[in-house]
Amino acid sequence: MLIFVVVIFLTILFIALHFVIDAINKKDSFYNSDCLFLVLGGCMGIFLITMLAVVFREYVQAPSIEAEKQETYKSLVYKAETESIRDDFGILNKEYIDEVQTWNEDIAYNQALTHNIWIGVFIPNFYDNLECIDLETIQMRE
Repeated sequence: MLIFVVVIFLTILFIALHFVIDAINKKDSFYNSDCLFLVLGGCMGIFLITMLAVVFREYVQAPSIEAEKQETYKSLVYKAETESIRDDFGILNKEYIDEVQTWNEDIAYNQALTHNIWIGVFIPNFYDNLECIDLETIQMRE
């Protein structure tokens, strides 16, 4: 979502540049300032269309990503409830711990992004419906 910041910065820069060129020239020359402003405005339009396309894609894909995340959560919880994630001594499997850690990092990161005032608008907020998995609550084999 860095593109949003870049678009805003370039828009302000281009508008300021237009007024500076007009102040320097103080002429009605179309080529000097207006042509440059039209070219830069066209570039800004391309950036804006690209940004809107990215936001549209994110919101269109949101339901499928949410369903995928919910199924991943269910499978991780199911693994925790079975004995398949433990070795002969009752200790959790390293691969399972890595999967859960990756899950928790992904969920925590995206929850923080959705609550960010600057870029949260661009990310669909379904991550609040998902939970992190606490490895400490998974019982060791008795």
